[in-house]
Amino acid sequence: MDSGGNDRPIADRTSHRPIEEIRVLATLLLVIYHVIGGEGTGLALSYPHPLRTFADMLADFRMPAFAFVAGFVYALRPPRLAGLGAFYAGKLRRIAVPGLIAALGFETIALFLDAMGMTFGWMIPPDQIWRLLIFPYIHFWFLQAILTLFAVVGLMDAATRHRQHLWLLATATLLALSGLKLPPYFSLDQAASLAPFFILGICVHRGGAWVDAHRRPLTLTALMVMLICLCWKSWSYTQTGMIDLDRRDIETLAMVAALCTLLIFYLPTHPWAKPIGRITFTIYLYHVLGTAAVRIALTKVGIDMLPMHLLSGVIAGLMLPAAIHLVAARHPLSSRLLLGIKSARKPVAPLSASPSRDTVSTLAP
Repeated sequence: MDSGGNDRPIADRTSHRPIEEIRVLATLLLVIYHVIGGEGTGLALSYPHPLRTFADMLADFRMPAFAFVAGFVYALRPPRLAGLGAFYAGKLRRIAVPGLIAALGFETIALFLDAMGMTFGWMIPPDQIWRLLIFPYIHFWFLQAILTLFAVVGLMDAATRHRQHLWLLATATLLALSGLKLPPYFSLDQAASLAPFFILGICVHRGGAWVDAHRRPLTLTALMVMLICLCWKSWSYTQTGMIDLDRRDIETLAMVAALCTLLIFYLPTHPWAKPIGRITFTIYLYHVLGTAAVRIALTKVGIDMLPMHLLSGVIAGLMLPAAIHLVAARHPLSSRLLLGIKSARKPVAPLSASPSRDTVSTLAP
């Protein structure tokens, strides 16, 4: 029996939803984004390069999609008030500990490379390393934001006995659209921008019967919304020469809701999504090491062909974390500390298109 009182196996409750597939798609797009990079990062491609436009066009989807999946998975096993302590402890073990270790690893590598005369944007002065615990740090800001959402939404959801998710969605949407600037601690501002998508995932799971019953009108509405948002983005691009990256606007909220609706209905499920889904969290943590290492190596040997950089960077960004995961999973201690998995000594489940308790972690990446 799970903490929310639902006795059905998790796989039974998500068998017709492509949750793993959405998460794998968002992970792949995130790796591609960090290969393309931005100002002073990655390949540093700038406008009007098509890849820059591609990367920024999908900014409205990548991290909100992770939040949507996290909210959907949260709804599989929501905590009761009496179980909040165990719920929070589980999230710290599963997300915070591996995330902190990975962040410390990045900082150590940055300090080492700085001593060799190579400066990286993710370096923090050694006397300020405590900032890793409190302030956003490169891509690890998402871990702080999602932990904040688990803490706040989990408490409010449990206090209302899991019955007021629509009101929570309305409140989160108003907060996101208000433009209220929150303090930088624990990525609160980013958490506010992701909250509507997290709670939308909860609503889609709990209202699954209603969603399925209204598939046709929801599809037509989502397509219309997508068309309007794409037209707006195209017009904005012609006026400014770049894609607007503000996530706290009605356009982003509408586009992500529409796109997630279409994916829930029409994204095909695939048996490979389940085993790949097991390592998406590790890919999220360590993919930047692979993309950066390949970029530096190719530059050192004088290879500047963009297709080679792009393909090699994506492959390294996926394969290096996969190797880390496979090695760490062999030992109980490293499995717990680096991957957030309780035990590495579990039988391998058969391939399935539906998520399992282990496969669908409560963290989307």
